Amino acid sequence: MTPALAIVAAYLLVLLFLGFWGRRRRAGDSMRDFYLANNELGFFVLLSTLYASQYSGNTFLGYTGQAYATGFGFLMSVGMMMSVVLVYLLFAPRLHALAHRHAYVTPADWVRHRFGDRRLALLVSLLMIAGLVNYLYAQFLAMGHMTVGLSAGRVPFAAGVVGLAIVIGVYETLGGMRSVAWTDVVQGLLLFVGLLAVLFVVLERSEGLGTVSAELARSQPRLVAVPAWSVCARWGSTLFLLGFGSAVYPHALQRIYAARDGKALQRSLRVMVCMPLFTTLVVVMVGILAHGLLPGRTDLETDQVMPELLAQLASDGFLPEWAVALVLTAVLAAIMSTADSALLSLSSILARDVLGQWRSSLTDAQLARAGKWLSWLLIAALVLLAVRPPTTLWRLIEIKMELLVQAAPVFLLGLRTRHLDGAPALRAVAVGTTLALLAFYLGVERVGGVHAGTLACFVNIAICLHGIRRAARASGKSQIPDPKSSFSIRR
Repeated sequence: MTPALAIVAAYLLVLLFLGFWGRRRRAGDSMRDFYLANNELGFFVLLSTLYASQYSGNTFLGYTGQAYATGFGFLMSVGMMMSVVLVYLLFAPRLHALAHRHAYVTPADWVRHRFGDRRLALLVSLLMIAGLVNYLYAQFLAMGHMTVGLSAGRVPFAAGVVGLAIVIGVYETLGGMRSVAWTDVVQGLLLFVGLLAVLFVVLERSEGLGTVSAELARSQPRLVAVPAWSVCARWGSTLFLLGFGSAVYPHALQRIYAARDGKALQRSLRVMVCMPLFTTLVVVMVGILAHGLLPGRTDLETDQVMPELLAQLASDGFLPEWAVALVLTAVLAAIMSTADSALLSLSSILARDVLGQWRSSLTDAQLARAGKWLSWLLIAALVLLAVRPPTTLWRLIEIKMELLVQAAPVFLLGLRTRHLDGAPALRAVAVGTTLALLAFYLGVERVGGVHAGTLACFVNIAICLHGIRRAARASGKSQIPDPKSSFSIRR
């Protein structure tokens, strides 16, 4: 067995062990226990699972490749990842308190409770299902490619997808959120150490950031030039899109629910604000420095920059085989940590918000068991779909966020004011989603550098604010939402 396969085998055995351990620690068969670990995640585990689920294989592969392709302008991604946590702080503490008080399990539980509108809750659930299926599809594809790379072609793509998907399915259905959170601790540490190791090696091997920058200024000046206004508009749109879209990821919202208390949640978010400096900034620097080791590779696909870089370092004899294997295993861990979180959240939404609303006679324990079977059905379906490669990872991120962000105004405004009613909220989400889908169907990605999904969300927000203003006037109160006001959620 090669060092790479030995490291991966040891890593997978640890994940399976944590799955069995999570099964032993389960307190019952309820949805809350299985999908939220009975709201018992403390600071360290909560921080680890937030970190591991936020930074996925896209971080290693997609972001590195995008930095290689666009240059220093991609430094905006550091602020983009920070903005996600800042948006969390706008609503997460209040949502966490309500989730503990009313025993929410899925994001749609809060929507149904707050607005009393099942149609709105179903539409929000469908948006989240679409985003999660997109996300899982990309992660399964990435798992297959990483398996081929780690095994030097000995393990075929399909076998890699199937094998790793089965491992995820086993430990997830055994222990639910507990197993996923504990495996995220291992995967988060691998990701963190792997990123820093790659940066250290690339800095040692390359001629330094100054030399690489000077060479880029001579050969590819666009990579170091001050961005044009159209580029600034695109990055501003991306900042909005990912900041607000990522904040309403279903698995992120469920981690807010699962926090043991408000103190653990706020401590975790304070640390998470700083993590882009040690994660996103690192991959951007690696992507830029890669020009010194992979010069003039205009034909290189962005998603292949990191694998090509590691292959180059290994062929130069600068990295031993086991070190390359360790870094690639860290990439695999990043992919799997996102896949298991998305799969767990997706099965909970399908079980509670689709099946549970359709068959209201099912008990909580029956829905939890149904969620496990749904996980395996999802795995089977996505493995079959994975035979067809997608567009770039970065474009998949954009498509997913343009849909997910349409749910953000409902959460942010609905938690800040009592004057947003179900009818205008439903109208806003429906119009925003329709515009985003229409733009996607017509092939319109941006207008003036701004993503079509961002513009659709602006329309969404405008409809919500109009509804708030009308409700405020009708009640004789201020039409401007008061951030300090409290409200009683209507059943």
